Amino acid sequence: MSLSSFPHELIAHIVSYLQDVSSLRTAALLHPTFRPWVRDALFHTVRLTHTNVFAFRELVQSSPAVLPYIRKLDMMPVGGRNTSFVTLDPGTLLKCEAVAALKTYSDPFGFRHLGSAEWKTLQGAVKGLKKLELLVDRLYPLSYWATLLDSCESLESIDITVDSGVNGWTTEDVEVEIPGRATDAGWSMSLQSLCVSGEVKVLTPLSRWLLPRKALDRLVTLELDVYYLHDDYGPPEEDRRSSLVSAAMGSVRELTLHLDPPVPLNSSSNIHLTVASFPNLTKLLLRDGPDAELVDSLAWTASFLALPLDQQHSNLAQITLDHGIRRRDLLAVPNETWARLEETLLSASDFPAFPALASFTFANPHKFSFAHPDSIPAPDKRFVEEYVRGRLPRLAQAERGRVKLEFGGDADALRRRMWERRMVN
Repeated sequence: MSLSSFPHELIAHIVSYLQDVSSLRTAALLHPTFRPWVRDALFHTVRLTHTNVFAFRELVQSSPAVLPYIRKLDMMPVGGRNTSFVTLDPGTLLKCEAVAALKTYSDPFGFRHLGSAEWKTLQGAVKGLKKLELLVDRLYPLSYWATLLDSCESLESIDITVDSGVNGWTTEDVEVEIPGRATDAGWSMSLQSLCVSGEVKVLTPLSRWLLPRKALDRLVTLELDVYYLHDDYGPPEEDRRSSLVSAAMGSVRELTLHLDPPVPLNSSSNIHLTVASFPNLTKLLLRDGPDAELVDSLAWTASFLALPLDQQHSNLAQITLDHGIRRRDLLAVPNETWARLEETLLSASDFPAFPALASFTFANPHKFSFAHPDSIPAPDKRFVEEYVRGRLPRLAQAERGRVKLEFGGDADALRRRMWERRMVN
């Protein structure tokens, strides 16, 4: 039996055991059957740095046979803010027609220096993009991304990590002008996933970009893990979290919110939103930071989960609270807050409002234990568990049925699992 007649699954399995570049190259030279699998292993994800970007340009020019195997370009800077940033010319990207995922920083193409011909080339180069992972360290490039992504008919996912630097952003930065959608675009942007983490100021230009384009109307996953650094963001009604959540409420299934401060979630019509506003929601992850008050977070959770009398049930199956719990804050939560939370979930019988609920998790309660003298150290995990069970006795008893009341779960691991399902293969 010749090697060329081996099943593809077996060839892929053999190549998966070759971990280093030297072994992969040897396999490709050993027999041509290995060549496409080796190329996929070597070139599926290309990590570009200021030391290899010129070699990559040469590879693209001289080796067209490898171009169909390049599916993801990683241009993210490493080593902090002193690292040299990579700039890629549009012509090189255009030749990489199979690229569906781009991981990069705010301005990887030198937007301000592109001529009209280069801009058209760049628009053609990103048409097949499905996933964008963006490190936002400056806000002015968002106006260029807004126009550029109007060309991406297959775009499904945007993941934004915010790094505003030591000095933060000024009002002028935040008020960056976002252009309207191109009139000649024959399609509507419709994302499946939007994840934003970092300083909340980025949501102002992001809202002016995505909401007029109705990009969130069919969103499945929304993660707003953003936080407040200062008190200069205006009154609560200017909180951009609410407008983004409201835009996605009809379709979203997985929702992550950072409750620092607790989100009012008032819609544009000034209607208070609750879980009843999210007919398809199945997973809810609520986080807070070291400056958040546990009593406020739990009170908001109970208010959000309360169903009106005219709605019979919610599809919510998983609730995770990722709160840093200090002993003093835990003891300060009034009994009526615990009772309201329990009553919201259980009502008068066993989960009539939440028939699909399978887990209620207090995740990672010790995440700030290293920084505060009143923190609950990891060895005292049982204290948190026993105390909360004592305050939620009916819920603790109900877990002997089908719902689990869990403690110490890793919410970051949950986020990673959610992220892996959205990865472009």
